[in-house]
Amino acid sequence: SDLVPALRRRFGGENVVAAGHKTPIPRDITTSGPYTYLDVTRHAEIDRAVRAYDVGTVYHLSSILSARAEENRPVAYEVNFRGLFNVLECAVSNRMERVIVPSSIAAFGPETPRDNTPVAESIKSALGVVVAAYKPGRVAEAQVVLFPQS
Repeated sequence: SDLVPALRRRFGGENVVAAGHKTPIPRDITTSGPYTYLDVTRHAEIDRAVRAYDVGTVYHLSSILSARAEENRPVAYEVNFRGLFNVLECAVSNRMERVIVPSSIAAFGPETPRDNTPVAESIKSALGVVVAAYKPGRVAEAQVVLFPQS
């Protein structure tokens, strides 16, 4: 992702923690600042990282997209829905400033397919409902949901 390097340039390498799970974290990310591996379906792993690094903002990008989601719907549900729920609950319990959740497949980069992505697009509205339950004031100041144009 281009997000971590951009955030590290803006806020300093030591102030942006990269996290990954199954996809290996690229060397340029592991050598330019802190990083950790965690599973978003396990609340305790998110909470451990948030506390260890004193996280105030999360850019939640963990998801299983489109064709892979259609091949294994139970895993997609766990990652996409339970993962978001766990991130939001962790944000509340740790009084985070904000959680940023891109809700379009377009947010995952120029190489991501734009056509025939029914699962990715259908989860957009459902995730919006989940995020809407976390009103400003509960997740400290606010939460932000990005709806980039596809």
